[in-house]
Amino acid sequence: METTARWRRPLRVGVLAAALLSLCAVARAQSTGDDVRRARALFDEGVTFAQREAWREAADRFRRALEIRYAPAVAYNLARALFSVDDLDEADRLLVRALSDEGVDAELAQRVRELRVRIGERAAMVTIVLQGDTQDVTVRLDGATVPAERLLQPVLVPPGNHIVTASRGDRILASADVVAQSGEAVAATLALSTGTPEPTPPTVEPPTVTPPTEPATPPVAAEPPSPAVAASATQAAAAADDRLSSASECDCEASGSIFADWRFWAVTAGVVVLVLGTVILVAALNQDDEVVGTFEPGVIRW
Repeated sequence: METTARWRRPLRVGVLAAALLSLCAVARAQSTGDDVRRARALFDEGVTFAQREAWREAADRFRRALEIRYAPAVAYNLARALFSVDDLDEADRLLVRALSDEGVDAELAQRVRELRVRIGERAAMVTIVLQGDTQDVTVRLDGATVPAERLLQPVLVPPGNHIVTASRGDRILASADVVAQSGEAVAATLALSTGTPEPTPPTVEPPTVTPPTEPATPPVAAEPPSPAVAASATQAAAAADDRLSSASECDCEASGSIFADWRFWAVTAGVVVLVLGTVILVAALNQDDEVVGTFEPGVIRW
């Protein structure tokens, strides 16, 4: 009796432990089954969005399915969606991991390689270099955070302009604008400021020099002319009056010449009118006909 009672207690403990293990296995299997169903549902939604070329929505569904359970096929579909929205760096990293997975078959591996070739043909490469204190510094490339392990490594980007910033908290320490074309590798070097602004030297205004004012020159009084100068001026005025009188007499004598006859001026006017008429007639006879042109958009024809 004592021997039988001694073995009953360990037997009960063993049976209880086995029951608990069975319950855990059933719960784990049920949880795994639920996860698989949710992952497959998300994958199917991603395929539907991809067929509509709604690539961002498709990438969201593929990513969520991949977080539940990793599969090379899901990784390939996520990379395809990211390629379509120019997220080339993450797409290439997903394809590299898919190729290294033991569960990838030959057909899927071939598709992965072909997509990597397309990414390589389109992508440019930007290498980010930080100079200075990098503690607590966040680096962003076109607004997306770049992990610390990706610094000093080529990051695949679409061709065009790109903005790289380095910040500590809300303060931007440095930024750089880079331009890269397909197949081109460029470096974005950011020199991080120390955070202590250098003092600005005071501005010294040059002294203002006022030029000396010259004293005003007093007016000079005109001296009265001497008697000799006054006499000479009187004689010159008398001689001028004599010349004017002689000219008036000559005009009076010439008033009886041919220029005073009205018939001379009438004949002269007739000759002028005749010459002008002859010139106008000759010009009219020698004038060519006007050439008429037509204009059309982009073409002129004569």
